[in-house]
Amino acid sequence: MEILSSVRNEPTLLPLSLRTQSLYLTIYAFASVLLLNIFFLAIIRFNNKSKIKLRDDIHSIKNSYQATNFCVNLSLGLYGLYTWILVVPGLYTIPAPDKIIGFHEYVPFSAAQLGYNIWSIPMGVFIIGESKAMIGHHVAAFIISFLASFFTIGYRYYSPFFLGFYELSSVPLAIMNSFKNNREWANANSPISFVVAKVLFAVFYLVIRVFLGTPQMYDNMRIATLLFISCETNSCRFMVSIFTVLGYFMALLQYVWGYMVVSGLYQVYKGKPDTKRDTKNEKKD
Repeated sequence: MEILSSVRNEPTLLPLSLRTQSLYLTIYAFASVLLLNIFFLAIIRFNNKSKIKLRDDIHSIKNSYQATNFCVNLSLGLYGLYTWILVVPGLYTIPAPDKIIGFHEYVPFSAAQLGYNIWSIPMGVFIIGESKAMIGHHVAAFIISFLASFFTIGYRYYSPFFLGFYELSSVPLAIMNSFKNNREWANANSPISFVVAKVLFAVFYLVIRVFLGTPQMYDNMRIATLLFISCETNSCRFMVSIFTVLGYFMALLQYVWGYMVVSGLYQVYKGKPDTKRDTKNEKKD
């Protein structure tokens, strides 16, 4: 507790130079994702020779949405995997204060997530029709990324794993959702592909987000809780509680979705695809 007390004496915001860097990276990430989505949408509509007005062509919009998610998830996932394995120090070798306020070099992860979620939240709410749980997930990721990008208390040590490597588990999910959006084509050309994508997603999700993610979540939330308890002012408690509450929410969501993934995997094993569950959970990135 005495060690964590040093964190409370730090300034609220990161230095101006780092905040400026975060802002530029966020704008760059948002613009890149937006242009990538427009590119995929144009290609898909051109190949389909669609005569429908863009605002009514939901099928093409959903396909371009999944293609964009695939690219973003793959890029962040591989970048996070590389950084987590080769660069990030061991989980139990770094003092808690450094995990909380240090590792400014990992700001690109939070800025990239910030830019991505500025695009994905409006898309999910107004166009794609994502579930409430998924919208909550994106909003929580947005707030956590915002704190890590601009505030001193940002828990950036965990960014390569949670904001990078985590996304690798969503690569098979983007493929699986693409098959869902194109059921007729998938059934006619490769009926087994959807099942393969579903099994791969389950394996990736359980290994990355549950098996490898549990020690990271435990350490992160342990430190966040201790810091909240050690706060002596309401302003400190307010700032720290935002991350702590969102952290517990995200952790709980991973395990709830993990249970659903295992249930879906069991249905595949029994040869009874859970179409109702598939419809409710089209995307967990």
